Amino acid sequence: MKSMVEHSEDVKKIISKIKRFIISGDNKQLHFSHAGSHSTRSKSSKRYNNVNISHLNKIISIDKKKKELLIEPAVQMKQLVKETLKHNLLPRVVMEFPTITVGGAIEGAGLESSSFKCGQFNNCCKEYEIVTAEGSLIKASRTKNSDLFYGKTGSYGTLGLLTLIKLQLVDAKKYVHLKYIPINNIKGAINLIKEQTKKSLDYIEGIILDKDKSIIIIGKLTNKKEFQLQRFSQASDDWFYKHADEISKRGKMYEETVPIEDYLFRYDRGAYWMGNYFLNKIGGYNLISRKIFNSSLITNKMYEALKLGNLSQCFFIQDFYIPIDNAISFIDYSTKRLGIFPIWLCPMKPTRKSEKLSPNYNKAKLLINIGIYGRSKKFSKNYLIANRDIEKKATKLDGRKMLYAHSYYPKREFWRIYDKKWYDKLRLKYHADKAFSDVFDRTYVSEKYKTNIVKGFIIFYYNHFFKR
Repeated sequence: MKSMVEHSEDVKKIISKIKRFIISGDNKQLHFSHAGSHSTRSKSSKRYNNVNISHLNKIISIDKKKKELLIEPAVQMKQLVKETLKHNLLPRVVMEFPTITVGGAIEGAGLESSSFKCGQFNNCCKEYEIVTAEGSLIKASRTKNSDLFYGKTGSYGTLGLLTLIKLQLVDAKKYVHLKYIPINNIKGAINLIKEQTKKSLDYIEGIILDKDKSIIIIGKLTNKKEFQLQRFSQASDDWFYKHADEISKRGKMYEETVPIEDYLFRYDRGAYWMGNYFLNKIGGYNLISRKIFNSSLITNKMYEALKLGNLSQCFFIQDFYIPIDNAISFIDYSTKRLGIFPIWLCPMKPTRKSEKLSPNYNKAKLLINIGIYGRSKKFSKNYLIANRDIEKKATKLDGRKMLYAHSYYPKREFWRIYDKKWYDKLRLKYHADKAFSDVFDRTYVSEKYKTNIVKGFIIFYYNHFFKR
């Protein structure tokens, strides 16, 4: 915990540094850095005036009566969950990777399996403290500087620096009662998700394991341990998706009880299923391999390996928000074009507020996040054309992609999707145009990385055995 006085002193130092950069007149843009970025993009070669905010990583206060939390932006999800559970409270939306930061979840429009009713992580936030590019400290909420409050979602640090967040919490429970429902076709899986979102549930997601096998997973918070207890956090535990796959093979609905933290971070070990690409080089997924490599086959270590080896363009790692009525068309196209399985499905509540950079800014009644993570021969033939084809298809179906990953939209096409007039006006009002790159420049990947898949795997194994 950090006192408000200590927080204010830290922010004053940051403001002082920003003002010195502005006075210097060197025309370099501001860039804020912290540990734990989950963008798959390699670092830009551009020179920035860098401001380190990794020390803004503390909780300031928890109001148990109001169920509110004051928190700094570099706090990670695992720390947030650990501290709030001490008070039997929890955010309504918690990202599935424990090292995603609070600020990253807001700037990157993070979602999870509670998003069908709660929206994105930013929709759980009540107020932001923001340092503008000219060094002013302002508050933004739904009623004060609301244009900036809503504009912050999906802006990737291009409108100002988040320094403090007021976050709404809800009552926590010890477990999640999970129900797994196998489905033998994609259309049935999408229809079942749509049906389940109308029920009183806490979590809904799905996994398309292949074109003839899917599984829908629904969850309800509970304090009762009614079914067999299943964990996903220990080295001997199955990865979550492998566990779901085994259940799907039985062809019958299955129920179990999962500890709340194990559920929230269920995809950390194996990074969904991306860890298979490493294990397959040494004989595949089994008890011995996952135990030996457990400490390295977690998300933050795998992101590190991707970046050290410039491997991210070797894989298709993208999330698309598609109106649910168009989801089957998108999945049919992407599976034919890419041939990548599994595919993650996560229903999402759209927003009609002025969150115009957000992927869930859509008039549809319900969206579905379609997460495609993997590698195939079809994709590898030409990664750029494959990415552009899927981007075009998403736009045609009134969808958007999350911009944490590689974005290949040409500038003119990008600004047909997003409201440039609104965005430029917002940047001008809060002086962001003077110091920050815009969201297109921040997210666009203009060049092919010098990737070497073999070198990347060597780096990964070297780090595991010799730099632990």
